[in-house]
Amino acid sequence: MLREIPDCAESLLLPTNQDEEAFLLAALEYARCLAHKVSRKVIPGQQAVSAQAKQDGSLLTSFDLEAEAAVYQMIAASFPTHDWLSEESNQTFRGSEWTWVVDPIDGTTNFAQGFPVWGVLIGLLHKGFPVLGVMDFPLLGEQYYAARGLGAWVNGKPIQVLSPEQGGERPSSQLFACCSRTLKLGAWPLTAKARVVGTTAYNLALVSRGVCVGSLDQKVHVWDIAAAVPIIEEAGGCFKTNLSVPLFPLRPGVNYRNVNFAVLAARSQAELSLYEQQLRGFFIPQPMAEPLA
Repeated sequence: MLREIPDCAESLLLPTNQDEEAFLLAALEYARCLAHKVSRKVIPGQQAVSAQAKQDGSLLTSFDLEAEAAVYQMIAASFPTHDWLSEESNQTFRGSEWTWVVDPIDGTTNFAQGFPVWGVLIGLLHKGFPVLGVMDFPLLGEQYYAARGLGAWVNGKPIQVLSPEQGGERPSSQLFACCSRTLKLGAWPLTAKARVVGTTAYNLALVSRGVCVGSLDQKVHVWDIAAAVPIIEEAGGCFKTNLSVPLFPLRPGVNYRNVNFAVLAARSQAELSLYEQQLRGFFIPQPMAEPLA
């Protein structure tokens, strides 16, 4: 787990799924290599990129599609029996035992405008639950990764959420990550200082590594957080969506393009409950839009 970014070939011989820890470790190293390779491949696109608006108002560039195709090609070669879920295609979960969830460029608006906080997200679900995640932010030189039972890491160093002893208990000295949509909902109710960087995944990374005590993002999709969930949980943190039913496990037959939600994260369940109360005007319960299959 302390290795540098491993090399990856066009295909990979993996341990049998019967040895889950060995399988997850091999799959994690492969995903680390793939995220690193693809994120650096699209860096030149920031210099001359044009973006178009999708139906939901988010942006799409040709580099989103190129990055997605590159990730899909290599995963399909190494994991031919696994399924695929992505922001730009294959948005319906089919209920496969193993499903890769990819956001080819998280923070496309940042990417299109030349703002350096964006990355490639690769997650793996087992029976609908996130068990592995890699988030590579190339212009920051930061790669976050985790797998169930194997801890959370950034650039080869273990990470954990901020403890009260580390952060002090002065709320005015604490940082809380959020999105611009959250701040538009009203006056900020927390004493902790709000910080906006423009991607849900990086907000969750900031909680996971002990920079922020919590985060809140609106209009999130499953590919925005699938890779981050194992990271924040293995780092000792927790999260909750505002959906009326649990997001995970994903449900077969649901088109997750039609499911968006707010996601709240914190360093402990106690603080998560406290923030949920304090942010009740910003974290409003909602039904799951897509009918359950």
